[in-house]
Amino acid sequence: MGAEVIIAGGMGQMAVGLFQQNGIQVVLGAPSMEPEAVVKGYLEDSLAIGDNLCDH
Repeated sequence: MGAEVIIAGGMGQMAVGLFQQNGIQVVLGAPSMEPEAVVKGYLEDSLAIGDNLCDH
């Protein structure tokens, strides 16, 4: 058992590629809020996703 989805505000392309190569979905642009609220929003399909906050 392992992670199936990674939710982050931002992430570099190399890290994104590594997760994807291992079958892990990457969700970028998550808002800065309590982790429980982020997960709840994702599971309810109501999480407001913005731009990837990583600039490298």
